[in-house]
Amino acid sequence: MFNTWCMSSFFDAASRRSASSAQNFPLLSEMGIAAFQVDPAVLIHVATHSGLPVVNPRDKHGRTPLHWACSGGYLHTVDLLLGHNGIDANVVNNDGDTTLHVAVQHHRLQTVELLLSRGSNVNEKSSDGSTPLHVAANSSQEWTDGVKAIMKEEAVEVNPRDKDGQTPLHWACVRGYLHTVDILLGHNGIDANVVANNGDTPLHEAVRRRNYKVVCAMLSKDSVKFDMEGNHKMTPFLQAVESGHLGVIKKLLAKGAKVNAVNDEGNNCLHLALQNDAFHSEEEHIALLDKYAFKLSLTQGNRTCSTVVATYLFHFGANFYHPNGKNVIPLDLIQDRNLKEKLKTFLPPPCTYCQVMYASSDFKPCEHIALCRDCYIRIKGESCPTCHQPISGVREFASPKFADKGVQTDLQLLEPTSEQSESVNLDEKLLHSVAKKLGNKWQQLGRELGIKQVDLDIIKSDFPNDTAEQSFRMLYKWFQCCDPANRTLKTLTEALRKSSVSMLLNVYH
Repeated sequence: MFNTWCMSSFFDAASRRSASSAQNFPLLSEMGIAAFQVDPAVLIHVATHSGLPVVNPRDKHGRTPLHWACSGGYLHTVDLLLGHNGIDANVVNNDGDTTLHVAVQHHRLQTVELLLSRGSNVNEKSSDGSTPLHVAANSSQEWTDGVKAIMKEEAVEVNPRDKDGQTPLHWACVRGYLHTVDILLGHNGIDANVVANNGDTPLHEAVRRRNYKVVCAMLSKDSVKFDMEGNHKMTPFLQAVESGHLGVIKKLLAKGAKVNAVNDEGNNCLHLALQNDAFHSEEEHIALLDKYAFKLSLTQGNRTCSTVVATYLFHFGANFYHPNGKNVIPLDLIQDRNLKEKLKTFLPPPCTYCQVMYASSDFKPCEHIALCRDCYIRIKGESCPTCHQPISGVREFASPKFADKGVQTDLQLLEPTSEQSESVNLDEKLLHSVAKKLGNKWQQLGRELGIKQVDLDIIKSDFPNDTAEQSFRMLYKWFQCCDPANRTLKTLTEALRKSSVSMLLNVYH
């Protein structure tokens, strides 16, 4: 019945050659196209010979028969229309969408492939600046087949920007489409660091939305810049802290993210962490959180609270004394006075001169730690600012432990010449040299140096499958925490002998 009615309406319009009737003709509707799937050529033949505009007429939304055929995935009809003289395969509707846009929107893979084979413009932009690749990457459901079909085209632009400056990779990261991200990153011409109008890169988008697997995929590519400043000068690391995702934070720290980056308000990661109620993670258990929860006398249920996470970040070098633009330091944000006092017990004291950096100058002979390195060099004092004893020597050490790539520390010895013969070689370079050769014997050496097994287990958990890094963390913990009187080349040499790794002694001889 419906077919008969459509055909009757069509012939009536044809006989009257009415433009208004032609524009309302069922061929322009999805139902009309569907009704004549048996042989759409009949409609086209009759309309052509009746003088009706068949191939490019528009409905009130600017859609042509080809738009409708593409949205429905009617491959035979699309093929027939594309073969008609005068067809415009790149005709746009009122939204600026071409027939290829429409086919992609409706996940019509064969239609997409047919349109591309017939010369449809793969880079045509709609009213909002989206190309078909944008549409495929920003689909309501991930559609890798469509992305692959478009990416096969030699002429495809993989980094087009829409009106917001976002690329298809931006949108795939927003959506959390891991496979689409992998496909895009695998293209030779991809630029993974395109900055959108708001200043953010695709990595910023993935981090903000806590798309953990996408972040991991992005960070696996050397071309991805992981410390770029985005909107409000937020780096991906700062964004991860603000978004409250421990797994992403850990990945970025392992990659070498700048732990003391600040945003446009002067906030560092600790300011942002302490404004979060709790943190989420898809990562495996992080032993350091248990350690700091215990030190702060908090229950296991509070191991991901903001103060514990802030202390974890301090472990990687974050500064609790850094003032933001309003002169507020992270410590000021801890409301619980008892918790704040407990935290202070294992924080290095602030430099007595600048009150901003951690004190790191170990004065001899009193062993007071009062100034940061910069202030010590600037002041060049002859007596300890704490006890006023004359200074006979200064040992510079990093505090606390840093996880930044290459370890952003200065293990420089500023001892008088008379003491250099014993300690001058105990520096970061030496520790790294020994660490690289320890292999799986690093725990054995650690026990000889007096490091507790629980601390060795934490190091192993925090840096899995990287014995060189585990070895260095162990050596650095010893260097930082042992009695200064035993922080000597002799002590390390003896421990190496006892742990049956004496072959390493030639590293520093």
